[in-house]
Amino acid sequence: MIAALILAAGKGERFGSDRLPKQFIDVAGKPLFIHSVATYASLPEIDRIVLTSNPEYSERMREDLERYGLTDAVLLVDGGATRQASVANAAAALGPLDALDHDDMIIVHNAASPNTRASYVRECIEAMTGFDAVQACVPDTRTVFERSGELVQRVLKRASLVYNCDPLIYRADVFAHLLQTQRERGSAGETTSDTALELGYRIRLVESTYDNIKVTTQWDIEAVGAAMSNMSAT
Repeated sequence: MIAALILAAGKGERFGSDRLPKQFIDVAGKPLFIHSVATYASLPEIDRIVLTSNPEYSERMREDLERYGLTDAVLLVDGGATRQASVANAAAALGPLDALDHDDMIIVHNAASPNTRASYVRECIEAMTGFDAVQACVPDTRTVFERSGELVQRVLKRASLVYNCDPLIYRADVFAHLLQTQRERGSAGETTSDTALELGYRIRLVESTYDNIKVTTQWDIEAVGAAMSNMSAT
């Protein structure tokens, strides 16, 4: 069993919109979150899709899912106040995680990453063999400084740096262990990757393309729209 947890409950505060949250912004003629849902719905490998929503906008999300024929493919659940809480809520919708098999997988995907190709998701799934998790990434192309206040502390080596992107995949038993550990600690700000590394799990990196963009700012909307236009034109 492979389940995809698509996170779309955020308020998009960094995005800067004073209207709807960014997951509803039009990108290439569709609401932003619809692109990610449609990608996973197109993959026969995916058995279940759970989509988190801000309760205030759940009805709007249901209407959009119906408009694009995705209602039957998705279980819509309320997200939480934090990303970690939304992940936990989505996971709870799958039932007891300890009942899942060792080879089952849980995919975590930000709905704000609309241009993740289905073929790349499949590549990441296949890369799970022999590993506890797979993290999508793109190589660093910029010089990155570590700072101390207004001073440069050191220059990080670009060759060893990557940026994360979507998706992130876990073996189901590993994922269950991470959520349990975070719940016991009450570590609201900790990511599952932080916890996984601390517990000694092996996360494999799989390089993506630079157009696998997570929309965070207004500029990202233009960039991802252009990337989608270029992809459809080829």
